[in-house]
Amino acid sequence: MEQKGGILITRTDRVGDVVLSLPVIKTLSKLFPNEPIHMMVSSYAAPIVENYPGLASVIKYEPEDDSPNYVPRTKQLIQHIRDLQVKVALMLVYDAEVLSIIKKAGIKERYGPLTKIGGIFSYTKWQAQHRSKVDHHELEYNLALLKMLGVKESLFETTLDLPVQKSNVLSAFEKLRSAGFESPEHGYFIIHTSCGGSAKNWRYSYYAELASRLCNALNIPLVITGTEKETEVVSSIKQHVRNARVYNTAGLLSLKELIAVISESKLFVGPSTGPMHIAAATGVPVAAIFSPVKAQSARRWGPYSYNKSIVIAPTGIDCPGTLKCLGPKCEYYDCMDMISVDEVFEKAKKVYDDNMGQMGLSFMEV
Repeated sequence: MEQKGGILITRTDRVGDVVLSLPVIKTLSKLFPNEPIHMMVSSYAAPIVENYPGLASVIKYEPEDDSPNYVPRTKQLIQHIRDLQVKVALMLVYDAEVLSIIKKAGIKERYGPLTKIGGIFSYTKWQAQHRSKVDHHELEYNLALLKMLGVKESLFETTLDLPVQKSNVLSAFEKLRSAGFESPEHGYFIIHTSCGGSAKNWRYSYYAELASRLCNALNIPLVITGTEKETEVVSSIKQHVRNARVYNTAGLLSLKELIAVISESKLFVGPSTGPMHIAAATGVPVAAIFSPVKAQSARRWGPYSYNKSIVIAPTGIDCPGTLKCLGPKCEYYDCMDMISVDEVFEKAKKVYDDNMGQMGLSFMEV
């Protein structure tokens, strides 16, 4: 039976955004132990917070869709939230549709960042935030909103961690074994090639060359991760490497299983993406490839595990892009080509070598 009352946190965008919201849950559950903490997230990102310590319930949200097969669930969602008798809603990112839902659900105290003028008329309390200025990391922007609930900055829980359930590890490795994978004594590393269009990325041909070099240097298997849409790209990278110990898992794993596979790896290499944040949150060494565009930069979106991570981005340029790349109009285009395979190889190998023997996870039993 779901606990009633308490606080509702909303973060209904991408996987990485939800990962960077976890310290908000930790802070609230620690400071308000007698208040149930609920969280509304997208259905796709829900596995990030399911079974997360301190959460009383997870509410799955689907944005309105114009497709002919879409079945609206807004009324049921409003009723469900109303039944929970939530006292306070804290939005970590502005979404007019979500704000409308929590208002109609009768939540009297509605807090969030004022990034759109419409928020003035629906929030009961708001905090001005200009995230596009990139003065802070996204995780820090999320935590700053807690000040509206009277939480002092000195009480913020800033540690980012994502527990992994043993059942998901077993399920993931069962699927990997069906693809011919045998868990080696010295582990494996991961290359993830996609960032879903949220930021400028490196060329796939560079990832392929990097994969080949790291396979030879680390002498452990490579697992290449990706979505079902990326199966062809991942297959071509695998063919380029020409190593029997390279495994294509694009489209093979659920999000829970992907989290498990990442958490057991010895190194994660990839662009600014949700899986990169998962790696950082599960204690895996990360070599992250970033765009210099201000709103896409590591200053805001970098891996939040500085002792086990390294960021590689174009250097020596003054990127004129603020929200997105200007493309051929920019004098530095395409600056991502300035990141050489040599540089990423050396830095990825260094972060791997520096962290060997320091890894290991404690699984949550189910």
